[in-house]
Amino acid sequence: FIQDVLSVLWGFGMEIGHSSRTIKDCIKLANEDLTIKTSMIETRFLMGDQTLYGRFTNSINKNVLQKGVKKFLNSKLKEKYTRYGDNEGVVCHPEPDIKNGPGGLRDYHNALWATAVRFGVNSFREIEGAQVISPQEIESLYNSIDFTLRVRNELHYLTEKKTDVLSREIQKDLAANLGYLASFDGQPVEDFMRDYYLHATNIYNFSENLFEHCLQAKQPFMQVLTDLTKKSLGDGFCISGSALVYEGDQKNDFKKDKSLVLKALGLCRKYSILPDYQLRRQLRLHKKLVIAEHMKGEEVRNFLYSILGDGDSHKTLRLMHETEILEQVLPEFGLAHCKVNHDFYHHFTADEHSLRIIRFLEELEASTLTNPTDLVFLYEEFSHKKTIKFAALLQSAGTLSDMDGESGLKGFINFISERLYLQTEEKEFLEFLIKNIYEMIETALYQDIHQPTVIQKFAKTVVTDERLAALYLFSFAELRAVAPGTLTAWKKLLLSELYERTLKYLHDPESLDKYPQVTRAGVFKALHGELPVADIESHLRLMPEDYLMTAYSEEVALHIRLIRSLKDKPFILHHEFNEEGKFHNLTLSCVSGQESFKKLVG
Repeated sequence: FIQDVLSVLWGFGMEIGHSSRTIKDCIKLANEDLTIKTSMIETRFLMGDQTLYGRFTNSINKNVLQKGVKKFLNSKLKEKYTRYGDNEGVVCHPEPDIKNGPGGLRDYHNALWATAVRFGVNSFREIEGAQVISPQEIESLYNSIDFTLRVRNELHYLTEKKTDVLSREIQKDLAANLGYLASFDGQPVEDFMRDYYLHATNIYNFSENLFEHCLQAKQPFMQVLTDLTKKSLGDGFCISGSALVYEGDQKNDFKKDKSLVLKALGLCRKYSILPDYQLRRQLRLHKKLVIAEHMKGEEVRNFLYSILGDGDSHKTLRLMHETEILEQVLPEFGLAHCKVNHDFYHHFTADEHSLRIIRFLEELEASTLTNPTDLVFLYEEFSHKKTIKFAALLQSAGTLSDMDGESGLKGFINFISERLYLQTEEKEFLEFLIKNIYEMIETALYQDIHQPTVIQKFAKTVVTDERLAALYLFSFAELRAVAPGTLTAWKKLLLSELYERTLKYLHDPESLDKYPQVTRAGVFKALHGELPVADIESHLRLMPEDYLMTAYSEEVALHIRLIRSLKDKPFILHHEFNEEGKFHNLTLSCVSGQESFKKLVG
């Protein structure tokens, strides 16, 4: 019978694995191979001898699934981190693997297998006690699983092959086939990928909690050791191992005492620790208690700015975001939650991007660089650290408001300022940052910063040293945050040069007019005693009008030397490597009109 059925299925082109084994064979192989043991958890009776199948399931449960539970769970945990590769989260993968990546189907399967071996159930709905997972959480999880399976099915139809990676080139077609239409703030593909990341995050969070619950259950000996080393912090909280734990009745206490959520966050900040899986779940379940009862207006500002004042505020902000509390405190940040920019430039979702900007700014405090004009010194002396971090949180919302023009952005800033009771100076600085958030990057990378008009225009935008420093710091963090490797040494050099030139102009507006004279003097000094003054003057007269404005004196001296060395040679190619900017500088000296450059490059 089995052979007949397999023949028919093979005729359809289906790949069907098969084997015929006794119950004894199944038990032996399952205890030897983790993959086979896992497959035994999901067996289903199709047809045949129901009594024999009952004997099989009883034997598997008794001799396989209920033995070596801890070893099985640890193996699955190791397998999970091997699948992930790096330690980045769901939203850090622009081309996610919907089966094996973070928040993929395999995370759900691992949680299902863990509950099967720990609690002896085949479904989350069979788990007794809402302290593990509530009916509402189960429905939310299954909704996300249904979405992921629908995406996977459509992916297989589109590619006509077994694949689980949502590559960039297929994402637009998937969005169209799944019925996504253009919205006011994004393309269909961006809305689709945002929904994917939201569902994947949901799967990841629930699966992590369930798996950790199974991993920690039934460990009386370890519990005794933990009890001996834990440190009580009051109000039911204690530090156990390296995590914050709540020892009271979590289900009821958090409903009765709405301050427990804020107390938990405060303790995590104070002791630089994270909540354990159970407390993290309670924070997520009771997230709405934070804003609903405890903080309004100025209290929200004081709470946020207190956190932003920490040197490692990105850790607290990330915890608040992962437990969905940050969106309650600052709804404007919620607009960035899993928001996608579908291009090759942005590697992360908007919320992750904002948190990374704050992290990279704060890392400047721990840097060992000593250059007083560089970013470390600037950040150390910068007086608006809280506001620049706050601007990072509002970056995405500010960009959306800017779609309505000047009035839209100004209205957004006015609304934020009134709601959070921002001081006038904070409001003006925040508006400047959000309005000009990409100005320095675009000027440094896409304009000739050696031209006086470019420096004058940029200086007119920044007006003051402090605002110039703010854009320099933010641009540095922005380029680091947008994608790995985006901030190259060359881009850093361009930003630094733009900063230095603009700062000099702000202090001395006539410095631009003096620049050619300074360069000219430097050339004569460099070539003194080497060439006649008349030869140097002759070279300078032949050069374009802005030559001395855009070139350094060392460059001009090199040009003159190369021209004098040319003589009867077809060309001279000079090469040098810039250690600071990590780039190669090639200078070609040749007679014009002979297409030397064309011949050189082919």
